[in-house]
Amino acid sequence: MSMTMLLHVTIPAVLGRLLPVLLVPCLLALPAWAADKPSAGPAEKDLDPGVRMSLQLMKGPYFKASPEEYLSGGIGASIVGNHRYAVKLLTMAIDSGGLNMEQLAQAYLNRGMARMHINQHRLAVEDLTKALESMPDKYDTYFQLGNALRALGAFTEAIIAYNRALELKPGYAPAYYMRGSVWLIKGDNRLAVNDFSEAIRMRPKMDDAFYLRSQAYEALGEWDKALADLKSFHLLNPLDDSVEISIARLRTRMAEPKASPAGR
Repeated sequence: MSMTMLLHVTIPAVLGRLLPVLLVPCLLALPAWAADKPSAGPAEKDLDPGVRMSLQLMKGPYFKASPEEYLSGGIGASIVGNHRYAVKLLTMAIDSGGLNMEQLAQAYLNRGMARMHINQHRLAVEDLTKALESMPDKYDTYFQLGNALRALGAFTEAIIAYNRALELKPGYAPAYYMRGSVWLIKGDNRLAVNDFSEAIRMRPKMDDAFYLRSQAYEALGEWDKALADLKSFHLLNPLDDSVEISIARLRTRMAEPKASPAGR
């Protein structure tokens, strides 16, 4: 047999035996995207919490978020001021159907508060009402409900909510302060003074209570008390130059002939 014929016979035979050996390592080295199954994702413990939540929201093959994780993520987003994202996460927690009654009330409360920050006050009222359906004796939920109703101009309903908050937590200074602000808006200046005074008694450094009480005193024609409150506010806010303007304006008014009180 000639050399040429020998090569034609032996080379295909040799390649036939070698190809499986050569191809196996290549097949084993195929990239993950060419495999039938997706490659395993990174370990959960190795992921940044923000990346983990993003993967959960994409509903990818990596993780399935629990209702509690959506709840805690929503509360965390609200704390750092990302209120729209908080609404999204808390909605997912609520819609999951996996929260107990206390967690559900917490989710509705925090979603309602987040919605107030993005001026969705009517939706906030709905959320806070649902929170009270789940947990009816939460003073902080009544307080936030009062705030949402106040923002909508529903002053009578807001006062009722603040009243309930104070029944559940007597001496709660923020509720006295906010109820006082509603009385002030309504022109019930004596009631406003009473509430601001109670807030100050509970929290002597509540500077805004001094400022608003000064407005109520001024409306009642009690100039000296109004001036004293402005000075107290200034002591708590020494860098606020606008207070000096308010004090000067009030002193000018005090020097004029007294007008009849503007409020009740």
